[in-house]
Amino acid sequence: MLTLTLVFFGISLEVAILGLSFYVLGFASGPLIWGPYSELKGRRPPLLLGIFGFSVFQIAVAVAKDIQTVLICRFWGGFFASSPLAVVGAVFADIFSQEARGTAIAVFSMAVFSGPLLAPIAGGFIAESYLGVSAREVSFLLIIPCC
Repeated sequence: MLTLTLVFFGISLEVAILGLSFYVLGFASGPLIWGPYSELKGRRPPLLLGIFGFSVFQIAVAVAKDIQTVLICRFWGGFFASSPLAVVGAVFADIFSQEARGTAIAVFSMAVFSGPLLAPIAGGFIAESYLGVSAREVSFLLIIPCC
């Protein structure tokens, strides 16, 4: 996927890596807003806003015409994607009893950590396959789990 981005936008490797860096920066700064917001307004609004915001900014990354748009939308995508992770502890405390909470958090954590582990493998396989997909098409594929 990184090679596709380099070729598609005609940028250097360092600039291409900025997309990931901005995503992680947004992912790190999001809980500063989402945690207190969930305490003030409840659990549902930050979850819905986070899912909707991530979907919108992922579409914006997929249709971006220049690297500046990709970088800005990657930051905001990470910001909105952090909402479910910032609120999940409180949601599990509301849903599960004290005895079942440990198992629920373990299963959720396994899913959360296996996503970033398996996604580069799957994305790299799709990008380097004989199908000839572009970086834009791979970005569109990332929107499917949001639906």
